[in-house]
Amino acid sequence: MARGFYTQAEAMEKLVVTEEELRDEVRKGTIREYRDGGNFLYKVEEVEALLRESQEAMLKDPEDPETEAVLASLAVSEEHRPNPVLQKEKNKKWWEIWK
Repeated sequence: MARGFYTQAEAMEKLVVTEEELRDEVRKGTIREYRDGGNFLYKVEEVEALLRESQEAMLKDPEDPETEAVLASLAVSEEHRPNPVLQKEKNKKWWEIWK
């Protein structure tokens, strides 16, 4: 049986964002947050759609200022758990990584 929701930790891991960045997406209306007691939940399809949208934006023209803004917002910072793909490929240009 397929799960319909990600926990907050699962959504953060899937999107490679901090709790604050995930809450910013909720405030912007990009994704909805549901509560089950003290737990925050996010619909799997909404998380997956946001992830696809972010990946599609990264595949645009690398000179596009909008693409640069998306890349900056998705950049892995010190407070994130390191993404092994990005750590291994950090010296490559982003469009070489996402081929």
